[in-house]
Amino acid sequence: MISYWLVFSIAAFIVIIAGYKLAVFGDIIAKQSNVGRTWIGLIFLATITSLPELVATVTAGAIDAPQIAIGNVVGSNLFNITIIGVADFFLLGRGPLLLKVSNNHSASGVLAILLTAVAMVGMTIGPSGEIFRVGTSSWVIISLYVGGMWFLYRLEKKQAVMDIGEELSFPVIHQATSAGERREGGQNNPVEMSLQRAVLWFTLCGILIFGAGVTLTFASNEIVVHTGLCGSFVGAIMVAVVTSLPELVVSIGAAKLGAYDLIIGNIFGSNMFNISTIFFADIALRRGAILPAVERAASDLLAIGALSIILTTIAIAAIIYRSQRRIFGVGVSSILIFIAYLISIYIIAF
Repeated sequence: MISYWLVFSIAAFIVIIAGYKLAVFGDIIAKQSNVGRTWIGLIFLATITSLPELVATVTAGAIDAPQIAIGNVVGSNLFNITIIGVADFFLLGRGPLLLKVSNNHSASGVLAILLTAVAMVGMTIGPSGEIFRVGTSSWVIISLYVGGMWFLYRLEKKQAVMDIGEELSFPVIHQATSAGERREGGQNNPVEMSLQRAVLWFTLCGILIFGAGVTLTFASNEIVVHTGLCGSFVGAIMVAVVTSLPELVVSIGAAKLGAYDLIIGNIFGSNMFNISTIFFADIALRRGAILPAVERAASDLLAIGALSIILTTIAIAAIIYRSQRRIFGVGVSSILIFIAYLISIYIIAF
């Protein structure tokens, strides 16, 4: 038991260090490639930081543990939204965080809610047919994910064109705003390096996070086996929090860099990617569609999914409403998310 705790601690330390550096190099890539922080967070950071969830979910499907697989997905999404509050705290009074991000994030948040809702429907309607031994709901999820990412790409591209137009029309104002953002975020990019080197280091950090994330998953599972906890609780709390460590560390690092769009893009992008992993877990499960297979744990997982939707809705509302209200320097919306998460944990545990 002690050896597994040691492995867990070492892997968590690697995730913390590599996760912070991932945010640094991701920010450099966003600036030097002109891709934009939102898209870097939504695609590259979200995919890499969600690799532990992918491995854990698919592995749970392969070993015929659908409750842990789906619990990991919805539990990770619930925890990821709470990271917004953590990142807001690390702004040290410069928030609220959700006031500083693009309105386009509301679209990715809505897509995350839609994907979660489809998964919840798949758990409630029971066996509804299979295509190539994969449940119909899983096919709907992967199709919505691919189509949704294409839509978000088009939306981000359109926003980039509009930003260029504003820069050409109001160059002085734009430069002043950029300077203000640089002052606020401190030295957003203290490391001077080429785009190629940034991509190389970004990839290496991603590999470290992947390896450490996999190790965390297996070490936590071994620890849990000795504690005798139930499958849905293990998936929604233990495994979910462990596999969400990369998102947490990257968000804290991005907050210190002033890369606010990188944070929200990573969180919403990770949540969308997490739901899409149900499709691959469905492929790994050999006895039929995975969503109806949760059976008696369906009520617990539905509750967690509903709580995840509520937290995401709070975040989207804050992005649209643009409230400046703070409590102890932290945005009111972030505090609401914290409270809702604590209530969620109580509901899940008891």
